[in-house]
Amino acid sequence: MSRGNVMRLIHPGITLCLILLVAGSFAGRWSAFGDALAVVRPVVAGGLALWLLPRLKPVWAVLPGLVLAGFALISVAVPFVTPAAPGPVSLYQKNLSFRMTDPAPLLADILAVNPDVITLQEVTEAHRLGVMQALAARYPTQGFCPFAGVGGTAVLARWPAAGPLICPQTKGATVLPLAMPQGRITVVALHLHWPFPYGQRAQVEALLPGLAGLSGPVLVAGDFNMVPWGWPLTAVAQATRTQRAGPAQASFYIGGWAPVAIDHVLAPGGGAVLRRDPLGSDHLGLVAQVWP
Repeated sequence: MSRGNVMRLIHPGITLCLILLVAGSFAGRWSAFGDALAVVRPVVAGGLALWLLPRLKPVWAVLPGLVLAGFALISVAVPFVTPAAPGPVSLYQKNLSFRMTDPAPLLADILAVNPDVITLQEVTEAHRLGVMQALAARYPTQGFCPFAGVGGTAVLARWPAAGPLICPQTKGATVLPLAMPQGRITVVALHLHWPFPYGQRAQVEALLPGLAGLSGPVLVAGDFNMVPWGWPLTAVAQATRTQRAGPAQASFYIGGWAPVAIDHVLAPGGGAVLRRDPLGSDHLGLVAQVWP
């Protein structure tokens, strides 16, 4: 087979592979592999567009692929540019990182922000002493649930509890009802596993019934290990009758250089969110002003 014939076979093959990857990134509702593809949607959609643009003849042959790539890139961009109005309840969200050794910068930042509620992940035994106990005078209502070897999840609040702490049997969440000035609000600190091939899908499916059963307004914040357009985030928002505070913020860098938005805050009326510095963690913090 001549080199020209080989290239005529390779080009359609690459195009088809890229199209299938982009289309698969929208299949998270039905497939755990789709959840994983959603994380890399910007890369594969951008790759598809760059691959097709030099091959515009005939236009009819490449136009469907370009439309798909454009739609995918728009779906990625929208969460980062959607404006949001700040609400009356302030929440500080932080994955502490089990590797954090000096919590002093984080404690200073929390006290400077002075939020109503704090949600934490990767809370180790050292963090329970160095962070939770250190904030107990300002945030006397505290709930902690174990998760994995990297540490548990926790909710801290200046307002009293309005019911018992709930640690779901499927680990990865701390659920604490609070009696806030706005009324009874249940706060959920969430930490999900990484997506396929890890256990995120099964964890989310196991958590959803309990989340859907929570009555009244719910605030959910945490390390979702999932981008804003992924099915797990949509499923949790639907179960808790909430919407994501925005705009989306890149809160983690894969390999130290590739930014991804995997920490989120959800509230009944949404809200506005800003990033904080890493402060000794591998995750940036979020401060959200939400509408309960």
